[in-house]
Amino acid sequence: MFDLLPVAPDSAFACSKKGVYTFIRCFLAWVVLGGILLLTYSNLPLFKWVHTHHIHLGDIFFRCYTAIGTAVVIIPVLLALFWYRYRNRYFLLLVISTQIGSLLINQAMKFAFAHARPVALYGAEPWFHYINGEVLHRAHSFPSGHTAGAFAFAFLLSLLSRRQSVLKAILLFLGALLVAYSRMYLGQHFFTDVYVGSIEGVVVCTAVLLAFYKAGYCRFI
Repeated sequence: MFDLLPVAPDSAFACSKKGVYTFIRCFLAWVVLGGILLLTYSNLPLFKWVHTHHIHLGDIFFRCYTAIGTAVVIIPVLLALFWYRYRNRYFLLLVISTQIGSLLINQAMKFAFAHARPVALYGAEPWFHYINGEVLHRAHSFPSGHTAGAFAFAFLLSLLSRRQSVLKAILLFLGALLVAYSRMYLGQHFFTDVYVGSIEGVVVCTAVLLAFYKAGYCRFI
């Protein structure tokens, strides 16, 4: 399905079918499991369980780790891949399309739904955990932009890695999932925010790749 191969001398795309299939399987398992959790429990208990299980080291770690889902980390990594490995205009266009596309759709959904953030609804509750130095936003909770960015980033890396393996694909998926967890741990998002955000990130990335395929820049097997 998703084996991105070169179609021209200046097209430097390559990926491992084994690796990307593994990422897709992990992602689909997460979609199913997340759906079951939402059907079994309501949004608040899922958020509350993650948010109230905290330790001091976790506060420090997740404040730093959550940045993986932002352009501060994603763009430099992809630009480094462009400079040191690909040096290809199609790759650069792919990077811009997947990341900007995900960002624009995410922001449009945030303003369309205009859901309140956890602190705006439950910030006065005794169980709400405030982390020193963490700035909590109060509006535009749904869906999570960090989670969408992390999943789009991880999915794209699983496609582009030339020597991908099952283990690396699983680690990429778990890395993105940990960003989703961090958003609830920090009190920035509910479960539905990160759940839909993860789906948005992968769907947007897939849509861009299919557009590239139809444009003749790459082919899928």
